[in-house]
Amino acid sequence: MDRLALARAQALAGDHAAAAATMASVVGRSEQFVSGYDRAAVYAALGRTDDAFAALEEGYQSRANATTTQGAKAAATSSLTQPE
Repeated sequence: MDRLALARAQALAGDHAAAAATMASVVGRSEQFVSGYDRAAVYAALGRTDDAFAALEEGYQSRANATTTQGAKAAATSSLTQPE
């Protein structure tokens, strides 16, 4: 089972301490990507709406930044590879 899904299930079952501990163990791993949407689902189940919206915003911004970076790389690459 996905650790964030477990954290959400724990929160929905009312075991907020276990959910917070599970969430901390996942988010604390800097080498692992954790989506803003998944973090928001856990925060929402914990009733932490401000944190849920912040996680959604972070997820949106990271996606927007990745898309912008990819678009810039594609434009630079295509301009370098196409003859004029």
